[in-house]
Amino acid sequence: MGGLFLDSIIRSIVRNVRKQRRVDDALSWPIAVGKISMFRLGKNLDSHVSPDLVFSYEINGETFYGSAGGTAIEAKQINWVTDAINGIEVIHVRYDPSDPASSCLLNQDNPKIPFEIDHTPY
Repeated sequence: MGGLFLDSIIRSIVRNVRKQRRVDDALSWPIAVGKISMFRLGKNLDSHVSPDLVFSYEINGETFYGSAGGTAIEAKQINWVTDAINGIEVIHVRYDPSDPASSCLLNQDNPKIPFEIDHTPY
């Protein structure tokens, strides 16, 4: 029993380290102006939903697309979150200059996004 608990803790630590490494890498990338193309809500357990943004941005005349999932929000916040997202005209997208199709949204660049963006690797 103790081994399973320890495995779970180690897995959580590794995921958090990978998540922070992704954010740290993106901080060194340039920023492009983008826009939200679609906002979706998935279902979770316990009356929570997971938000998902699809966005586009342009680099050197070429349009790229990306997506960003968010940490779960309470279902009762759906209208407030949706209204906030609809009010965002511009987002700031970090992109890898060696591979502009690789991108990342950071909350610190986009303070109007009303939920925490989840950078946990899959």
